[in-house]
Amino acid sequence: MPALRWLLGSFDEQIGHFRRYTKDELEDKCRRAGFKILESKYLDLAGIIPWWIKYRLLRSNTMEANLIAVYDKYFIPVAKVIESRIKLPIGKNIVLIAEKI
Repeated sequence: MPALRWLLGSFDEQIGHFRRYTKDELEDKCRRAGFKILESKYLDLAGIIPWWIKYRLLRSNTMEANLIAVYDKYFIPVAKVIESRIKLPIGKNIVLIAEKI
């Protein structure tokens, strides 16, 4: 799920994101809907600043394939190592796994 309300912009809506959550908010919504949270964590700390600059500050409505390729090649491998070892206090996305109780 997309995280951090202050990152929400017109590009989010263009790609089908109509809201962004905090981890606590998403967990609370799931619990109130009758789910048990099995895992919940932020991902993509490195993506916050680039997203904010490109889609909020500059108000871009495009995602260039060459920029994604560079990000995926150089940033994602490093982020995977870091994010597998430490619990992030914030991130551009949230992964939440839950089961119905």
